[in-house]
Amino acid sequence: MRTSPIAALLSIAFSASAATFHVAPPSAGGSDANPGTAEQPFATIQRAANSAFPGDTVLIAPGTYTGFNVVRSGQPGLPVTFSAEPGVVIDAAAAPFNGGNHRSRINLDTVSHIVIEGFEVVGTNDLRNSAEGIRVVAPLAAGAGHITIRNNHAHHNGNRNIFTGFVSNLTIEGNTCHNAHKEHGIYISNSADNHVVRGNIVYDNAGAGLHVNADASLGGDGVITNVLVEANIFHGNGAGGTYIDTAGNPQASPGGGSAVNFDGVRNSTVVNNLLYDNHASGVSLYRIDGGQPSSFNVVVNNTIVNAPDARWCVNIRDGSTDNAAFNNVLINRNTARGAISITANSLTGFRSDHNIVSDRFDLGGSFITLAQWRTQTGQDLASIPRSPTHLPALFTSPATGGYTLAPNSDAIDAGVGQFDEAAAPTSDLLGLPRPQGVGHDIGAYESPVCALIGDIDGDGDVDFADLNALLGAFNSAAGGPGYLPGADLDQDGHVDFADLNTLLSHFNARCP
Repeated sequence: MRTSPIAALLSIAFSASAATFHVAPPSAGGSDANPGTAEQPFATIQRAANSAFPGDTVLIAPGTYTGFNVVRSGQPGLPVTFSAEPGVVIDAAAAPFNGGNHRSRINLDTVSHIVIEGFEVVGTNDLRNSAEGIRVVAPLAAGAGHITIRNNHAHHNGNRNIFTGFVSNLTIEGNTCHNAHKEHGIYISNSADNHVVRGNIVYDNAGAGLHVNADASLGGDGVITNVLVEANIFHGNGAGGTYIDTAGNPQASPGGGSAVNFDGVRNSTVVNNLLYDNHASGVSLYRIDGGQPSSFNVVVNNTIVNAPDARWCVNIRDGSTDNAAFNNVLINRNTARGAISITANSLTGFRSDHNIVSDRFDLGGSFITLAQWRTQTGQDLASIPRSPTHLPALFTSPATGGYTLAPNSDAIDAGVGQFDEAAAPTSDLLGLPRPQGVGHDIGAYESPVCALIGDIDGDGDVDFADLNALLGAFNSAAGGPGYLPGADLDQDGHVDFADLNTLLSHFNARCP
């Protein structure tokens, strides 16, 4: 698309005049009567939002604030950026906006080219004052999009921690989203395409970890395409919860959402994710409210280990054809269920192989073994059967969420670089290049040929990148926000001084 001369001139003008607004609590000198400079900051984020134009940045100093509405769009290459320093907490809903009381902490309504980064967004279980943590919505015809939600900690919100609707070109990355009381950790809804969900840690939400629903009943074509779900960690989702509804009545959420749900999602990829101890299915491809089934998707190099009360590792139904699954670990701690469930009307074009699987499948409602599955479908001929008892031999410390590969793991070099028309990823969840050995490893993590203590990113050097990764996860605990299993060098469930000392004692070590 060509940029018009007028648009180009406006872009240059905004870029030349881009401003930075500062916000600080009243105790630190903030006042909305101030000009919003570093020396004389505003007191509320809303005052800064009302002042910001394309290319402007709002910097928020540590403190606890009421939420805010983003009132003005940026432009291509000139986003409006809201950047919070560590210690910024949003704990109350923004004011009603556009005639509606959204009851959300951070509200983006019919705007584009916005960056939201660095906030802690905390809610309650009372939907009367806490609906969404971060809300990004627009009418169908608005064409809103190009929103980045990055490095936020959204938790304990009433409905969902991050919610979007009819907004395209989303980037949701590096966030920690947990303990949504009623529904999902991250919910992308309505007919809007081209999303990236990358590097998030999503856990203990009442419903799904990530729910992507094209919502044909709400208008549009009811299809979402080109979604990349990459290098996320999902655990403990789908167990249900309790909340107070908008009438003030206590309610129970039934839970049951998969770690990753696709309803009416097509031509998308789920790659290099770790999904463990979730209480429904791992990845579900289906059609309930989608305009079309969830077809032509690729599920590759994921590690999926389900909880003992879970359903299936991969669940495909409702005519969701032409999907592929390869290089995945699909182990179910619920021995009554297993690796893959697929309905008869979803079998056309389905391909699956080079996985590590539980020896139980569901083919059109009939529970069968891997041998029967191979005979009846021709799939998973090279896949490896393994049970939950094999987890300690496959992974470093599965009991504490450590799913990097153990030495001599069956997953090492057992994958493929190409499966029909689908290519395996060229790096793993931590960014380590694939393959390291004679072949691609199965699962979310690649095992380095040269294993060095302290080489968190697996690049063959213990260097500042590893030190920064450990410091970024410092004081975190297994199951908590920011926990990085690879940084827990002694695998005791805590990233602490013992791990830091271990890394420093091996600093500058390098593979030959």
